[in-house]
Amino acid sequence: MMKVTIWGYFNALFWNYIVPFLEWLGPELTPFAVAFVFSLIAIVPSWRLFRRVGKSARWSLIAFLPLGFFIVAWILALTAWPREKPN
Repeated sequence: MMKVTIWGYFNALFWNYIVPFLEWLGPELTPFAVAFVFSLIAIVPSWRLFRRVGKSARWSLIAFLPLGFFIVAWILALTAWPREKPN
């Protein structure tokens, strides 16, 4: 019996679904689709971090801008974080 690994699953997912979709989009829209997916991936952790810091989570929408996640990282780096409460 063949052992299925996580890499094998994602490899099959990539070649069977994602590549045909990108070919369907065409060479004009493929870079925008890839950038959009990476922006969505960047929004989730920044959304949680902004909530943890006490700022509005809407700041994480900057990640949709080109190089926006670097702006988000700078905002989070220069923000005063609340201290954790001891148990």
